[in-house]
Amino acid sequence: TARRFTIHQLEIVPTDPTAYKVDGEVRRMKSTTVQVQVRESDGSLSTREHTFWESEYGPIVTLPGGLSWTRSLAFAIQDVNRENFRIFDQYLRMNQAGSVAELARAVEEEVALPWVNTAAADRFGNAYYADVGAIPNLPDAHFEACSTPASSFLLPLGLYLLDGSRSECDLLTDPDAPQAKIFGAGNLPSIRRSDWVQNSNDSYWLANPEQRLEGFASIIGPEGVAQGLRTRLGILQARARLAGTDGLPGNRFTLDSLLATVYGNRNLSAEIALDDLLTLCDQESKNVDLGGRVVDVGTACTILDAWDRTMNPEAVGAAIWLEFWPNVRGTSGLYAVPFDAADPVTTPRGIDLGNPAVRTAALQALAEAVAFLTDNEIPLDAPWGQVHFEERNGERIPIHGGPGTHGVYNAISSRFRSGEGYTPITGGSSIVTVVTFGRQGPLARAVLTYSQSTDPESPHFADQTKLFSAQGINPLPFALRDIKRDPNLEVKKLRERRR
Repeated sequence: TARRFTIHQLEIVPTDPTAYKVDGEVRRMKSTTVQVQVRESDGSLSTREHTFWESEYGPIVTLPGGLSWTRSLAFAIQDVNRENFRIFDQYLRMNQAGSVAELARAVEEEVALPWVNTAAADRFGNAYYADVGAIPNLPDAHFEACSTPASSFLLPLGLYLLDGSRSECDLLTDPDAPQAKIFGAGNLPSIRRSDWVQNSNDSYWLANPEQRLEGFASIIGPEGVAQGLRTRLGILQARARLAGTDGLPGNRFTLDSLLATVYGNRNLSAEIALDDLLTLCDQESKNVDLGGRVVDVGTACTILDAWDRTMNPEAVGAAIWLEFWPNVRGTSGLYAVPFDAADPVTTPRGIDLGNPAVRTAALQALAEAVAFLTDNEIPLDAPWGQVHFEERNGERIPIHGGPGTHGVYNAISSRFRSGEGYTPITGGSSIVTVVTFGRQGPLARAVLTYSQSTDPESPHFADQTKLFSAQGINPLPFALRDIKRDPNLEVKKLRERRR
């Protein structure tokens, strides 16, 4: 969630649009002209050129309707990763780490990761989470003191705009930072635990709710706000595993139980809202007026009542919910129990059936879902795998999982085709990996969900996709003895060619 660059508003010299003032002193932009060959419509090649301009903060940028280069103002982007060559040492040291302690030391000394969270565990039972990387050093108080009137318009877009006419408004530098203008590790969020850590693309705040990470600059990420449903489900699953209440053997994660959790395909949005929708189905007319079109939602209610609330291939009702939830989740006052920062894992939840406007909105959202599926020739009772699939060489491969925004841990995104369903699959669980530590080294399994080859003639064009569809996974040989036993092993010996 951290932003990796800032925007700086320049005060342009009226008589020269390539000159600007800092502390009243005139500074001149530098220009770089590049040429590229372009293929024209008749097939011929022509040369075109473009001149880029750069300030001391970085390149001048324009954003149509937002950032314009005028006779009085211009905007420059300062990207702290632009000179971040430590990243090569960063990954080398991470790959060589033999424990969480060594990994954490590498991450927190280099502070070079350009955009990702880090989560790790080691054979000693230590867990580590960090959002430590090259992040602009912009404390909240500094941003407040150095923002401009335009800053309030750009902040909702995640753009931090600073006054570039004052040198004091440039980014700060921490004493422990290995690079100018970035936060040092001491001002970035990280924790070490002996139980677990997690991240599902929300901020660092609830890496483990028992040890909340708070008090960091807003440019790193939000705190004290409602979490994504996938984050909440991840935490709930970890808690249930340790409590032994998830229906799986024992109360610790093994390779099998971890994979079963990922492939469980629970839909948290359904778990927190479907019961109330079914109550509404029982209490209200099944004929819903959509602007003059009356839609019967009775069949949909019956199907949803029998749905197991998963996105497994055989699940009937998943498609209805997939269309219903986006229609209703933005409704004002939707939840019966609103978000509570003291209980961010189980709130918000439920549909406020005591609110007439919410009741109407929920029924209309269900009617819209039914109308959409009907109009696009998708049977309401279609099993999920029948309408959620990847096609390879004419063969339809059912794909389990669903949108992370619905609270599906096995996050899968797709396009929609009328008359067919949710296909092709466009993203999500691209590689699934589970790892543990045995007495003789790491034990790992993985599947590359989109398969090894993009060549339709290759035997590996769909094999991994079919394995994922069947909720399978491959063993990954780690020790040399296991690699030598692999029936697919091929050895090629290279030697230097002497001239």
